[in-house]
Amino acid sequence: MYLHLQAWLDGGTKPNLAKLTILLHIASIVLYLWRSQEVYDLKKLSPKRSMSPG
Repeated sequence: MYLHLQAWLDGGTKPNLAKLTILLHIASIVLYLWRSQEVYDLKKLSPKRSMSPG
């Protein structure tokens, strides 16, 4: 996650907005796992769905 934060900051995003964006991504993953009752599997996280600035 640190690399994602650095990428957002290097891209010119304000620090508070970069942190908020990462928080929202984490919250959406947790909500999905909670609703579907799945176990977290890093292999299911595709590059298309990963956090990318811009």
